[in-house]
Formats: sequence, structure tokens, C-alpha cells
Amino acid sequence: MALTALFSETNKLSLVLYSFIIYVLISLLRYSVTPLKSVPGPFFARFTRLWELHAVRRGGFEKTHIALHEQHGPIVRLAPNRYSISDAKEADQIYRHGSKFVKADFYHAFGNPNPVDADTFSERDNERHAFKRRKIASLYSMSTLVSYEQFVDRCNTVLCEKMCDFADAGTAFEVPAWMQFYAFDVIGEISVSLQAGRQICYISC
Repeated sequence: MALTALFSETNKLSLVLYSFIIYVLISLLRYSVTPLKSVPGPFFARFTRLWELHAVRRGGFEKTHIALHEQHGPIVRLAPNRYSISDAKEADQIYRHGSKFVKADFYHAFGNPNPVDADTFSERDNERHAFKRRKIASLYSMSTLVSYEQFVDRCNTVLCEKMCDFADAGTAFEVPAWMQFYAFDVIGEISVSLQAGRQICYISC
């Protein structure tokens, strides 16, 4: 029994060792043939996502992210097939309508658990995204956005009046909180009063 147990444990260790060796060889092979192997970044990020996992687990990954760009430039490797691009000039090529780039799978977390019912933001399939986008594209055209200006101006007036009241009374107030109230009212004016035909700006109440 002891020999059988020892043999079984040896087989398990061998299996783990062989699996690790195969993983390393596959990672090296992928790295050697990828056309993006010259993209700079942490050494271990070239072969495994474990570096990224460790960096996120430590906390403050956003600071690590910024530091990587300061060290390596506008394009940084985060994992074997994951890259971070900080060059604003490339944003249009990556995010524009008709782009061939596919959204990462973490977009699933922002939408319906059922991928079939994904919304425009969380939809990863480019063809389905284009179909859904066509349904609402007119809402974001320049002519439509200009028509919303009257609703924004209405909230601007109310906000300025409230700020004047605070100033006249010498009352301190939290600017971030009031900016959030203002944002809610602007969205409410555009999305609700546009249909209801009445003013709903409440920021002065």
C-alpha cells in the first residue's frame, strides 16, 4: 500500500511538473512568434497573466498602470495578449464606429448576464453592436444635441441662482455634491421633460 501511495504521489508530481514545462514551452513559443513581442512592459507579463493578477491583488493598480506608461511610453504590455494604450491620438482608431477591435470580455460585467441581451455598451460582437447602434444613433447626432441646449441652459440658470444665494448668505457648500445635483437635473431635463413637455429642474429646491 505504501509503495502504491508513493507511486501515485510521484505520478502526481510528474504530471504537475510536465504540465508546467509544457505551459512554459507554449508561452515561449507564443512570445517568439507574436508580431507584438517588441511592446515593452514587465518581464513576466510577456509570458503569463500572473504578473497582472499580482499587481491588481496588491492594490493601487491604477498607480502602477500610470507608472508603467511613464517608464515605457504610450504602449505597455500588461499580459501576453493585453496592452494598455495611453496615446489619445489612437483613441479614435480603437473606439470609432466600424473599428475592427473587439471589446474585452470584462465588458460582460457591465451588461445583462445573458450575452444575447447585451446592451449597446456591453455588446462585444461588432455586427450586433452596429445593429443596436443604428437604432439610437440619431439621438446623438449634432443636430439633436443642439436641440437639447435649451434644457441645459434652464439648469444652468437655476444653478447660478443657487450659487448666488449661497454667496449672498455667506454659506459654505460642497461643490462636488452640487455638481452631482446639477448633472442629475440636466439628464432629467433632457430625458424626461423633453417627453413630458414641462420643466423638472429641482436644484433650487
